[in-house]
Amino acid sequence: MKHLSALLILLTVLPWAAHAQSGELDPDFATDGRFVLDIPGSNTYLGPVIVQPDDRILVLGNSEVPGISNSGLLVRLMPDGTLDPLFGEGGVASTAEWDEGDGQFWAMDLLSDGSILVAMSGGPGGGGKLVKYLGDGTLDAGFGIGGVVQLANGSIRCLSIASNGAIYAAGYSLSGLSMVARFLADGTPDDTYANSGFNAVDLTDGNQSVSCMDVFSDGSVLVGGSITGPAPDFVSDCYVLRFDPEGALDPDFHDAGIHIFSMAPDDGEGVNLVKFLADGRTVIAGYAHQPNFVTETFVLRGSFTDEPDPTWGGDGSVVVGHGSGGVYIAPDGSCMHGTFTYSGLDVGIVVQKYLTSGTPDASFGSNGLSLIPIPAPYISAIVSPKVVQPNGMLLLSGTFYGPETEPGVNPQYGMVMRLINDFNTGMADAPMDLRAVVYPNPTTERAEFTFELEKEERLTAEIHDAQGKLVRTLFAGRLCPAGPYRETVDLGGLCDSHYNLLLSNGAGRTSFQLTKASARP
Repeated sequence: MKHLSALLILLTVLPWAAHAQSGELDPDFATDGRFVLDIPGSNTYLGPVIVQPDDRILVLGNSEVPGISNSGLLVRLMPDGTLDPLFGEGGVASTAEWDEGDGQFWAMDLLSDGSILVAMSGGPGGGGKLVKYLGDGTLDAGFGIGGVVQLANGSIRCLSIASNGAIYAAGYSLSGLSMVARFLADGTPDDTYANSGFNAVDLTDGNQSVSCMDVFSDGSVLVGGSITGPAPDFVSDCYVLRFDPEGALDPDFHDAGIHIFSMAPDDGEGVNLVKFLADGRTVIAGYAHQPNFVTETFVLRGSFTDEPDPTWGGDGSVVVGHGSGGVYIAPDGSCMHGTFTYSGLDVGIVVQKYLTSGTPDASFGSNGLSLIPIPAPYISAIVSPKVVQPNGMLLLSGTFYGPETEPGVNPQYGMVMRLINDFNTGMADAPMDLRAVVYPNPTTERAEFTFELEKEERLTAEIHDAQGKLVRTLFAGRLCPAGPYRETVDLGGLCDSHYNLLLSNGAGRTSFQLTKASARP
């Protein structure tokens, strides 16, 4: 296999923090590696996770007072996993004071100024909303009405903010169709995109469920979910849509932009993750309830037009685990899967790690699998890996279930866990003796990237944020003759944060961390 072995970088990489056994809970995070949110009288669930530029951790969730009310939650943790006292009320911002008992959060993303945009349903006026919080957890009064923009065309389930500030969203139209949309910074629809900012797609006569979205560097969008057929069988199928940069269905993707498929004939299934890799390859992950009552989690990897990638499992498809849970996809296409399992006397959270080939990573846990005990008094859990921090640690979120308080009633507690993990967040697969640096690092805005080639290479250099999202391309597919090179890395317009410079030649890649830190007065 061809690697970047001919690439000699002149300086040294910043050292990664030393860590213990990969796959174990991080004892330095919260309490024994676990943060638990207990709101008395409420059931809580924690979902999407974002690592801020200052390493504080944002977690989106919801709280339910059974039979009475629902409220959205935005939680911020310190880097050590304790609640941030400077955010919201003791680390938690809730919609309970204004949502009329009917608010629910679905997705969030971080803006370059440190504010937070959240997709919400319910609350005053019903329907879908965009909600904007300032960095301290208070509503941004300058956004919409008191920090809230009421949507007229539907409801949002997924959000992604592009490096140019454009707000992409996926969800449902007013008639229940799968929808993609683009908004301006003030929350109004972008009339230059699709049909006055929206494109709703009528797939079948079944019930459409939208669960995931990703945006490529050129503005192409993937949307995934499931379609459930009519009674009495209610059989569901998987679907993925791809939209071109203008918001129209992409004619080069499957059936005129629509891909409906089945991984479990005559049973329930759906897509819950779609992702573009930096080179344009696509990753689709989901669940399939097989006839033997086993739920499989599958990961498909393909080309930009979704032709199966034979370097992933031999045919582009790998079953990465069983049971309900979720998948995290690294920028190079390797992945982690988390779920809850009963297996004989072993009851706990299972996390599995796979290499870019789709084979288990033997360096993680026991041959790629780590079983994490559930602490008393909790009896079960729903968990999903969410993000790898700049230091390589893996954050997972979900819910712990407590013992019954009355027949059939188990209280729920939102939780975040951190695992020790040897992920390089740039996901290098080039030889380890390769060295790289940006100087100065940290930088306030610009830095110099210096390297030398022993022979001609066709190279691409990209900047990814701490979540793995492509935020800037330095150059793409450039034919570089042998010799020395000096490139300017411009982080202007990006927020202070950790980033990763990914350098690839189409067959191998390497990456290293750089930090933007604006000068302080």
